Formats: sequence, C-alpha cells, structure tokens
Amino acid sequence: MTKNQFFILTIVTAIVTAIGAGIASQVGAHMLDQLDQATTKQCREHAWPKAAHQIHMDWCADNGYKTN
Repeated sequence: MTKNQFFILTIVTAIVTAIGAGIASQVGAHMLDQLDQATTKQCREHAWPKAAHQIHMDWCADNGYKTN
C-alpha cells in the first residue's frame, strides 16, 4: 500500500466513523426520550404491583418524577 492509498483509507475511515457516531447518537437520544416518557407515565399512573408501591414511589420522587 502506498502512502497516498494509506492516507485516503485513513480519511475514508474517519468519515465513516464520524457518520456512524452521528447516527448512533441520534438513535440513542431518541431511545432515551422514549424511556423518559414511559417512566413519566409509569410514575404518574402508579403502574406497578401493589406490593412494590412504596419503593416505586420513593424511586420516582428521588429521580424527579411526579407521582400524581
């Protein structure tokens, strides 16, 4: 492999890596948003087993989610 070929390969690899990281970050942000929305709904609606009510109420309060 010549120096020029190596240089081009390095540039292409960097570009592909940057594009992949950008896509992964968008997908990750979307997934975190969906998780936060589901957690907000669960805390507001008390959607958990009655036997575990207080531990869930405490967790929601400790993490800033409203329970009413």
